Amino acid sequence: MKSRNLFLTAICLFAALTVSTSLRADTVALFDTSLSATDPHQLGRLSRTGVPADWSTTKAYPGTINPLVSYVYKTFDFSSSFFTIAPFVQISIFDYTAGSMNLFLSAYAGSYDPLHPGTNYLGDVGSSGNLFGTDAANFQVIVPTGQDLILVLNETLGGANSASSFGQLTNLDVERFIDTEFDDPPASPPAVPEPSTLVLLGSGLVGLGGAVRRRLKAA
Repeated sequence: MKSRNLFLTAICLFAALTVSTSLRADTVALFDTSLSATDPHQLGRLSRTGVPADWSTTKAYPGTINPLVSYVYKTFDFSSSFFTIAPFVQISIFDYTAGSMNLFLSAYAGSYDPLHPGTNYLGDVGSSGNLFGTDAANFQVIVPTGQDLILVLNETLGGANSASSFGQLTNLDVERFIDTEFDDPPASPPAVPEPSTLVLLGSGLVGLGGAVRRRLKAA
């Protein structure tokens, strides 16, 4: 009985190690996007505080400015199933055109209402425009259990100047983590156990299984 328990414990340990290693950091989505004249419009936009949201505290809703000016925006919806076991999310935005971009990114839980942008607000990137161009800017939020993650990309020029942002390519990277214990975002593709590591672990379990079977036969 002890031998059987030892074998089962080893299998569980192998499974837990594989899952925890592969899920510690994982890319949910990595894609290019841009705004266009056919995207929806909203009146006003979030104020830029210059401070990106992070996991250490809940960022206060920054409020809106220019309530009579029309801005173009688009939303991206990511299923709650992505964040059930990995609710710590880091979102990165990279503007390909240095110095000419005026795009802003924010995150919401469950849904986004352009008439009430304070509802379901989770956080935002803090700044836009010339701050980008050479390095990606990022911010962090914690997705509530059972809620989709909604990202809102909007331009910050507004009115007749909105067209200046149309067609300008931007890269978005959404990564999930099981906790806050990491140094830097993982490289793409997400970190997974090296094949050699899996082979060694598998070989060890095969050897352990053989020893257990021999002991069971001898019993």
